[in-house]
Amino acid sequence: MLVVSGGVAGNQYVRRGIELVCQEMNYKIVCPQKSLCTDNGVMIAWNGVEKWKQGIDIIPPSQLDTVDIEPK
Repeated sequence: MLVVSGGVAGNQYVRRGIELVCQEMNYKIVCPQKSLCTDNGVMIAWNGVEKWKQGIDIIPPSQLDTVDIEPK
């Protein structure tokens, strides 16, 4: 089973391509209705909140200058 959500699932062209691959590989695809397929920003923020609550993968503000950032 493959669950596709967010903006990707809202794109009908991309969704159809994923459906074709799933058919070929005998996977069941599950997508929410289009009105619920919004930008992934909310999912990224939710992931951050969950990590913050568990105290994992969070860099304290006092250590932000130690992060190596390379824009692309």
